[in-house]
Amino acid sequence: MNFSITINDNLSTLLDLKDFQFLINEPNICRSSFDHSEQQYSNIFLAIFIHSATKNFDKRDIIRKTWGNHSIGFGIDNHYNVRLVFMLGTTKNQTIQNQIQQESQHYGDIIQGSFLDTYRNITYKHVMGLKWINHFCPHASYILKADDDIFIDLHQLIYYLHGKFGDHPQRLMACYVNKNSRVSRSYRNKWRVSYKEYSEQYYPAYCDGWTIIMSNDITLDLYRIAGNRPLLWIDDVFISGILANDLHIDHFDFRKSIHCYKNENVKNWLIKSTKSSAISIPPMLSLIDANHYNDPNEISHTIISLWNKTVEYYRYNLNISIDQIKV
Repeated sequence: MNFSITINDNLSTLLDLKDFQFLINEPNICRSSFDHSEQQYSNIFLAIFIHSATKNFDKRDIIRKTWGNHSIGFGIDNHYNVRLVFMLGTTKNQTIQNQIQQESQHYGDIIQGSFLDTYRNITYKHVMGLKWINHFCPHASYILKADDDIFIDLHQLIYYLHGKFGDHPQRLMACYVNKNSRVSRSYRNKWRVSYKEYSEQYYPAYCDGWTIIMSNDITLDLYRIAGNRPLLWIDDVFISGILANDLHIDHFDFRKSIHCYKNENVKNWLIKSTKSSAISIPPMLSLIDANHYNDPNEISHTIISLWNKTVEYYRYNLNISIDQIKV
């Protein structure tokens, strides 16, 4: 199909929402600290937007204290600036909303849109992330969309991206790629999609949504055409599958070229030798899926353990002091 590429710069629309607002925003986070005028943007290498549920205060806090604390660079050159924000919808619970307001005032990294934060609204959240990037962080070289149950070794990731794709990539969408996925029609399946919602038998190739890495031009193009298709509530399929297919984007499947661990592989790495000289290279990207843990606290513990062991690896190999950065 041939889609015209047009962009609506009106901040008050989001897909079919005509009264959209950024209820909480950080419009200057990617701008130069000395000049917040519209044209003065910092040289951002990587902008990260993380999908997070309104009640996930602990998950956000752990990310801030561990891998998301980009002031801890493990020797990364200052040229590779990183920005990180959390994408939220709204909640009907006023107590939680008040806490989010306080969290925003304290950390300055919350972006909240005026749609209810539910699983069926997650495509709004994803497109809001693209919208926010294009309006408020338009010069970032790389954009990473993530969920709040992952761990990233930013040191490895930044140098991998720089070495593999350079500082100004084009037409890049890198992720765990799903191919030949059949659309589920079963009423017993969590991912059931009706024929009215999507009539094809198979989805186009799409990304596992826990980590998607895109070049700047791709985020702009995806945002531009997002309103040209009927909305599908499975955001990974809609954004990185259907829209990417309309744009003729070839996915780069990074599982064959970087250390990506999920669940059991994460646990296996953690239980290996903890002696500094014997720690193997940390996973670059790790998924800690709640479906594989009986206790929600175990997820937090796993991320902290990943961080502390990664810190120990770099302390030994790069001679970095860790007195202040272990959790």
